[in-house]
Amino acid sequence: MTLTATSSALDATSAEISVTVTNATSGPLADVAVTLAIPAGLQVTGGTTSVGTLTVDTGIWEVGTLAADGTATVRLQVTVLDPADTDVRATATTGGTATGAEAAVTVQPAAPSGNSPTLADTGLADGHTATAVTLLAVGLALAAVQLRRRRS
Repeated sequence: MTLTATSSALDATSAEISVTVTNATSGPLADVAVTLAIPAGLQVTGGTTSVGTLTVDTGIWEVGTLAADGTATVRLQVTVLDPADTDVRATATTGGTATGAEAAVTVQPAAPSGNSPTLADTGLADGHTATAVTLLAVGLALAAVQLRRRRS
């Protein structure tokens, strides 16, 4: 049995985690379960499974019987609460016995669009933005005058 885990950014604060369990044996595996360790830095907002039942509160995905060469997938939508605490781990069991199959993924939301800061990013109060812009314009004008004097 193998586990794989991936993460895809949905937007600047959320992502989707996908965990797939694969039975690479020639026979079915009974009572397959996957435990998802979701850190406090993530909040699960939704989830779907291809088979079985997911209990979000415990992070336990009861897959049931997995056919020979079969796969099953769970997808979780999460909101990032703490970007420093987003490592998700998955472990599998059959019949309550650990299989040694593990997977891990670090969840990262999308980077904010645009790389240029705006005036809102300065942290200035509304009344101070105009003053800051005016002072910047005056400073640029004085620099231009100094440059002209040096050239002449």
